[in-house]
Amino acid sequence: MPQNYQKSILIVTTQDDLHSNAVARSIESLGGRPVLLEREAYGSEWALTASQGSEGVGVSFDMPDATLRMQDIGAIWLRRDFTIETTKKDSSPEALYVATQTVIHVNGVIALLAERVPCMNRPEANRRCNSKFYQAEIARQHGLMIPETFQGGHPSAAYRFQERIPEDRRICIKPLEAVHLRKSDGTIFAHYNSIFQRRPEAQLTSLRDCPVILQEFVEKEVEIRATVVGDQVFAASIDTRSASEQAQIDWRHYDWANTPYRQYELPVSVRESLLKIMRALGLSYGAFDLIKSKNGEFFFLEVNSQGQWLWVEDLTDLKITDGVAQWLITAAQQSTC
Repeated sequence: MPQNYQKSILIVTTQDDLHSNAVARSIESLGGRPVLLEREAYGSEWALTASQGSEGVGVSFDMPDATLRMQDIGAIWLRRDFTIETTKKDSSPEALYVATQTVIHVNGVIALLAERVPCMNRPEANRRCNSKFYQAEIARQHGLMIPETFQGGHPSAAYRFQERIPEDRRICIKPLEAVHLRKSDGTIFAHYNSIFQRRPEAQLTSLRDCPVILQEFVEKEVEIRATVVGDQVFAASIDTRSASEQAQIDWRHYDWANTPYRQYELPVSVRESLLKIMRALGLSYGAFDLIKSKNGEFFFLEVNSQGQWLWVEDLTDLKITDGVAQWLITAAQQSTC
């Protein structure tokens, strides 16, 4: 067995994350050594130390029962970004200062480490993928169709876009990011895609307060979730034609009983486009949302560099979890750090 096989695989994650736990179990079943670093446990269950000088850089992850140095690490999976949220009970300037310093420290050291150790995905690649506008241009350059799109908050420009789309075609409105928000009663909600009602320019002034995406709605034959791990493409169709009206606009308005999921064979040209987009964005993992239109064209909507997949796996038996685990183990085997 290669010596590098016994190097640890770090998983930067959140507490009770089902995907991290599933991949960790798969890594263990394949003989690997996963180490979960939950961001909520920083300072209590693990800490990160870095040193720098004439002899170079040293990095160590200190835990109650072990210390991992840079040379002990074979691969990293940035399942989630490292952030710290201050609470209402402790939102003092001091708490904010400590949180800010900690986030800068951890993310800065991980960014350096990701240049020396295989990483799914490197921090700068995740940052690039925060922009749907940027993603879409990369997708267009590599052979996929993209819907006519407006992004911004200028009422006159939004109105001109609206008027440019023929009256017999629908427009949808979507957030730049589906941020989960907490109401005063503790419930969590998010804004998803919905149909935009055309209106006079004078009724678009609220756009000045918050930019949005307006997009020509693609009348679909089927939606596709294509999860790419390295060079493997795990594609599933999502058929919302018999689902609720809301789910037909955005499948995240789940209507499980009326939305069949099936394994899907993408055309070779589309598969090759996805792999080219992955390379252009610097990704080793990406969850793509695509649409096959009623006239057979494939449209790119977005790629989530930290997207979820377990529900697709459960409904289609696609082996995505094992694919992620195998990529990390292979990367750890080949690591020369």
